[in-house]
Amino acid sequence: MQTPRHLPVVVGHPAAERRLAPNRLFANRGGLTAGLQLARAARERGLGLLVGSMCGTSLAMAPTFVVGLTCDFHDLDAPLLCRCDRPFGLTYSHGVVEPPDARLWG
Repeated sequence: MQTPRHLPVVVGHPAAERRLAPNRLFANRGGLTAGLQLARAARERGLGLLVGSMCGTSLAMAPTFVVGLTCDFHDLDAPLLCRCDRPFGLTYSHGVVEPPDARLWG
């Protein structure tokens, strides 16, 4: 088990001097394409990546899942917090999220 001093720093504020893992809400900044571009740019700079969500259904998490394939850390539990998720939503088993069903999102 890692202690707090061994955990990576995730920074989301533009004023931060040193970014070990950028944190951006790409849904508000151009969606999937922008998220993949950000991930590529971060990797080119040797940065770690985290993908997560504030809240939303499985439909909102589907593109986030795709970007998550390039990330070191994932926080995709938002649909679990919804009272009523969309049909064919993401499935979770023992802390693992499965890819979205084509009937949900392409």
